Amino acid sequence: MQDMIGNESSRQGMTDAVSSGRAGVFFVHGPWGLGKRAFLEALVGGERGLVVESTVDGIRSVKSKLVTAPLLEVSHDVVVLDCDEMSVPAQDACLKLLEEPPSETRIWVHASDASGIGRALLSRRRAEFRWIPVSSEDMGRFAASFGDVDDLLLEIAAGRPGSYASMRPDPRFRMLHDTAIRAMAGSNDPLLEPLPALLSEIDGVTPFRETVFMTLCHAAKTDPPRSPPILRFASKILSHPSMNAELHWFTALASMRA
Repeated sequence: MQDMIGNESSRQGMTDAVSSGRAGVFFVHGPWGLGKRAFLEALVGGERGLVVESTVDGIRSVKSKLVTAPLLEVSHDVVVLDCDEMSVPAQDACLKLLEEPPSETRIWVHASDASGIGRALLSRRRAEFRWIPVSSEDMGRFAASFGDVDDLLLEIAAGRPGSYASMRPDPRFRMLHDTAIRAMAGSNDPLLEPLPALLSEIDGVTPFRETVFMTLCHAAKTDPPRSPPILRFASKILSHPSMNAELHWFTALASMRA
C-alpha cells in the first residue's frame, strides 16, 4: 500500500475502522482506477478476509462461510465487489447479508458509481468512504515513475492512476484514440474504418471497458462539432456484448458520415 497516491483521508479512515475493531457495513465508492479495490484487498487480506464478486452465488457462499466460522475468531472482513453492477437477485441476496450480518463482522461494499446502489442497501451503511481523482501534481509524479510521461494518456486518465497504468504499456489505446479522431475529422471513409482491436475485446462490465470509454470521450473533446455522434457511440458500444461491437462501430461511423 506504500505506492498508492491520493485519497489519504479515505485510506486513513478505512485503516482506523479495521484497527479499532469496528463492525458494521462500510461503503467504499468512487471512479474506477483510483486504487479502491487494491487498497481494500491489502487492508483486509489474510485468513479472515473474504473477497467476493457481486453475484447471488458469491454472496450466499460468503454468508454460509461466516455462519460456520470458528467462534474463537474475533472478527471477519468481507468485501463485496462492484455492487453498483449487481443484478436484482444479487441485490436481494446482498441486502439479506447486510440486514443480518454475523456479529463482529465488517462488510465492505465496493462500487464505482454510488448511484447504481439501491437505497435499501445504502441505508445499511455505518460509514462511507468516497474516493476522488487525484491531483494533477500527484498524477504527474505517478506517471513519471513509469519513465517518460505520455501526456496524452495522462489527459485521458483524468486523475486515475490505475487507468494510466493500464494504458501506458498498451499501444492500442493510442490507436483507438487516433482512429476516432480520423473518423470525426472525415479524413477517410468511415464505413471502411476497421474495428479497433480494443473494442473486439470488450466483454461484460470491467475496468477495461471504463478505460476504453474514457479514451473515446477524450477523442470527442478534440473536435467539438463532431462530439455528439462519438459520445452516442461510446455509450452505445459499452452497453453491448463484444459480439455486437462491430455492428455498433459501423452504425456510429455511418452517423458521423451523414
